[in-house]
Amino acid sequence: MRAAALFRASSSFLQCLLACLALTGCGQQNPTPVPPPATRVERDLIFTRTPERALGLDLHLPASGSPPFPLVIYIHGGGWREGDKAEVTNYFGWLPAHGYAVASIEYRLSHERTFPAQLEDCQAAVRWLRANGARHGLAVEKIAVIGVSAGGHLAALLGTTGGQADFDRAGPHPEVSSRVTAVVDFFGPADLVTLGRAKTRVNHAAKDSWVSGLLGGPVLENEEKARRASPVHQIGTDAAAFLCLHGTADDLIPFEQSAVLVEKLRAAGAAAELIRVEGGRHRVVPDMLTPGNRERVLAFLAAQLRRD
Repeated sequence: MRAAALFRASSSFLQCLLACLALTGCGQQNPTPVPPPATRVERDLIFTRTPERALGLDLHLPASGSPPFPLVIYIHGGGWREGDKAEVTNYFGWLPAHGYAVASIEYRLSHERTFPAQLEDCQAAVRWLRANGARHGLAVEKIAVIGVSAGGHLAALLGTTGGQADFDRAGPHPEVSSRVTAVVDFFGPADLVTLGRAKTRVNHAAKDSWVSGLLGGPVLENEEKARRASPVHQIGTDAAAFLCLHGTADDLIPFEQSAVLVEKLRAAGAAAELIRVEGGRHRVVPDMLTPGNRERVLAFLAAQLRRD
């Protein structure tokens, strides 16, 4: 009798479950389809081979729409001594949904080779993308670059050294231009000499600092090399358009670094805008990429890459 009771209970439970599924729609044969992903990714495309290692990029492409897609290059941060190209999805994984292709690139870190290797690697990535853009569905006549912190510094150097023969042509495709049209710089160092003298939560002048690691020695003992590695000292008459975002409470890279960069760019005749984030610290989210600032980044990219 106990077995019969258990059977009746189980049958009642099953009937109730089926009724519930019918009422809620969970048992439909054709459930609502899941929207397709906004991005398809081509990973680890090798763009140059250095004495230290091969360097690759991840190409994040819109899953829909018609190529060629406007191109944004992303350069990761990490004090030039760490970081990974995969971090792009943490900050700018939303760009392909707006029709942009995003190439997140590697570069040699400071323990592998000191400056200017990092800039040379970024320039090599630009040239490779231009040379191979057609077969990847990219519009490469105009290219934007986005960088965060140390990546912002390298992005700014790309935007100020384009066409300077003494910086360019390391790596493959030397006949192709590494010039970029637009730069979005999130709190990147702009003047390494003044940064070495700044009072921040770290001592940038120390021999084991990130800046000293980039230069191969203490910044204040290598001021000539520090100036060569500083975007504010490389601004020419053909600099890219700049959008800089920097927080006033950044205690690692002072706000004045971006303020001086924008001032000098404007003095040279370049288009440059500074978004001053009141109370913003040294982090992209949630401080820098507020909904409003994200719209301003999109508007800047559209103005620079989608115009006739």
